Amino acid sequence: MWLRCKNPVHCLEAFGKYSKSRWILQTSGLSDTPFKKPKLAPLQERRMIDRRRLWAKGGDGGNGCFSFHRSRHDRRGRPDGGNGGRGGDVILECSSTVWDLSSLQHHIVRRPSLIVANKVDEVGAGEVYEELRRRVGGVKIFRVCAVLGEGVLELKDGLRMLVNGEDSNQLALDNIDVD
Repeated sequence: MWLRCKNPVHCLEAFGKYSKSRWILQTSGLSDTPFKKPKLAPLQERRMIDRRRLWAKGGDGGNGCFSFHRSRHDRRGRPDGGNGGRGGDVILECSSTVWDLSSLQHHIVRRPSLIVANKVDEVGAGEVYEELRRRVGGVKIFRVCAVLGEGVLELKDGLRMLVNGEDSNQLALDNIDVD
């Protein structure tokens, strides 16, 4: 049985979004305004992500030492040298404080690193530093002069932050001497 009103198309527009078909009007509510959901809290607006597929890669391990074993009996020599290391390990740590996995990156390739530029007091070190800064990008570069002792304290603070994160009191680097 059809809903009786002067403009049936207007009545159908009110239920168009929410009813599956226009023939199911009898089961829909009899309101002129469409139903609006109540506003959700900010954490309820997005769905919680419980599973995440990650791609993680450890270190390569290096190419090893390239050398030839030469002796007076064998002029050409045979390959002699190391085959490189095993590479870095991927360690997955679970935490009870993380509730949502949406903040994790899909590709995790390397860990945070430090870059140290030594001998900054020599002639031409400025050009080398600028080239290094251009190639590396956004990684912080520590300028250190071991002879004059410049930049050593900043490097120690950077090492503490790299190892400990925000808590810089765990690792004691005060006994490191610069030769």
